[in-house]
Amino acid sequence: MTCKHPLLFTGLVAGSLVAFSALSAQASQLATGADANAAGCAGLVTCSVNGFDFSVNAPGGSKLTIKSGLGLQTIGISPDGTTMEPSTGEIDVGEVLDVGFDTATVDYIDLGFLYQPGVFFDDIFEVVEISSSAGTGTLTITGDTTADWEFGGNVFAAQNLSPSLPGNQGLYRILNPFGTNIVSGVTLTPVQLLTGGTNDSDFGFAAIKVTPAAVPEPGTTAALLGIGALATGLGVQRKRRNKA
Repeated sequence: MTCKHPLLFTGLVAGSLVAFSALSAQASQLATGADANAAGCAGLVTCSVNGFDFSVNAPGGSKLTIKSGLGLQTIGISPDGTTMEPSTGEIDVGEVLDVGFDTATVDYIDLGFLYQPGVFFDDIFEVVEISSSAGTGTLTITGDTTADWEFGGNVFAAQNLSPSLPGNQGLYRILNPFGTNIVSGVTLTPVQLLTGGTNDSDFGFAAIKVTPAAVPEPGTTAALLGIGALATGLGVQRKRRNKA
């Protein structure tokens, strides 16, 4: 079959390619503990940083704080927004940090001050639970420079950025924690392992990076609908000619 409208057909194909390529290439968003400190988050219950909303989910009027140490700044939680507590401002058992953002895939999450027994008086290999609409996973410290991220029945090695040893940050990066799933927030909770004592799981939230879900640029949807309508019209005209 020969197309009787070659120029129009070529235009339709080109228009389609332009329309589909107009899906916005969203820039990644990043927020760090240093960003939160610069934004004045310490002492607040909720704080917005670079498109992220950090919120305290804990009883007793607890507030966000910034734990600084060993060259690292992290977001933590404390009863009064200061670091004057046993963990000096980390997120402790019974405290939860919620992080909200526009729908996106999570590129990575960095958590610091995670240690093993005998380091900074910790009694256990510390564990953090991270949940989202895609499911719940756990990060477990397993050695000097190793930690496991378990999600969806699979176990992946977290990237070590600083060892879980004295004088170091105990800093780990979880790459693509939820795979390609699109989520709009995460919740971070220290996992209680001890029945008593204060040297249980605790940590500082160091960074999060996400890539927002791509959405059509303004006018792209209309362009696609227009192309579809024009193509449909051509098809109807062709059918009428064939019936004549």
